[in-house]
Amino acid sequence: MQSTAVPNPKPFTHLLFLLTLITLAVPRAWSQGSVPSGYRFVEFDSPGAGTVQYAGTEAVAINSRGVTTGYVIDNGYATHGFLRNPNGAVTVFDAPGSDPVVGGTYPLSINARGTIAGVALDSHAVAHGFLRDAGGAFTVFDTPGVNPGVGNYLGTQPQGINARGEVVGLYEGADFVAHGFLRAPDGKITIFDDPAEGVGVNQGTWAYSINDAGTVAGAVTDPAGGSHGFIRSPKGAYTQYEFPGESSAAYNSALINNQGVTAGFYATPTGFVSGYIRSADGRLTAFVPPAPAGATAVWNFGLGPNGDALGRVNDANSLGHAYIRHPNGKTVIFDVPNQIMVSNPYSWGSELWAENEEGVIVGEFIDAGFVVHSFLLIPE
Repeated sequence: MQSTAVPNPKPFTHLLFLLTLITLAVPRAWSQGSVPSGYRFVEFDSPGAGTVQYAGTEAVAINSRGVTTGYVIDNGYATHGFLRNPNGAVTVFDAPGSDPVVGGTYPLSINARGTIAGVALDSHAVAHGFLRDAGGAFTVFDTPGVNPGVGNYLGTQPQGINARGEVVGLYEGADFVAHGFLRAPDGKITIFDDPAEGVGVNQGTWAYSINDAGTVAGAVTDPAGGSHGFIRSPKGAYTQYEFPGESSAAYNSALINNQGVTAGFYATPTGFVSGYIRSADGRLTAFVPPAPAGATAVWNFGLGPNGDALGRVNDANSLGHAYIRHPNGKTVIFDVPNQIMVSNPYSWGSELWAENEEGVIVGEFIDAGFVVHSFLLIPE
């Protein structure tokens, strides 16, 4: 399995349940060069954002109050965190101990109180967890007993924070085995491992998301290299589910909302990356948004409170398009203004990362000069 935990510093960088494949009969729409109807498009860049290739502003999370967070890469390829208030004011920050050039500050989640959870990479390329509260005060922490070594971007990697301030994530030591952790608001850290996990290189428990009830979603790699999704209840009970057709450890992810819906992406044995969504009662649907030139990969990065699945679909012309897949299956694929519209080696384009309770969506796009910009889709 390849962990999605520590973000790429360059832009854009499993119990068996019913599988329902989306067919061409499902309603969908296509919007090229403009955003879907009913939304206002707001493009923004963080102060200090670079204007050279692979630099720019990467927004990845938004809370119920409309505060957005992410990271910004400057012209020297140093990486800093930022938060943007609904009035457009942006604050740039570095977590204590982070090295912006060797490592950087990577916010990954924000709760309703404005507390940000993320990863701080130091000058030895070791990952540490950090929290930044709404007043700007930092807490840096490490999971007990972890020995990540140096120079390999391993360590403590928070992935999500809920309304109560519980933080979930994973840590990897120098043995390259992943373990989940849960940090309580008082700072107590509980380490957990899915009973099905293997303990070989690149195996283990990968905790990716937590909802307000304290339910955790993630993936586990077993001793044979097989990959499975898991749900961990607040009391520590595990439910496993299968990624349809996946027979080996590969790319996958798992997000969970307050309805108990999970979503993400996974790689099939052929290498094709598909999106999926799993209902609270265990019905799993794999989906591929119908890109006009034919989809080659589906990267589902976000899950809305109402069950919207959000991300990027790559097409056969090596271009990426943003999509919103609603709970009824209706899918809207679109390109935003100013994004790159020609084939490129990484199929970059536009992509969506998060949606809040008001329906505001945050995303990012790369332009023709390979500079990254962020945007909001605000319901009208």
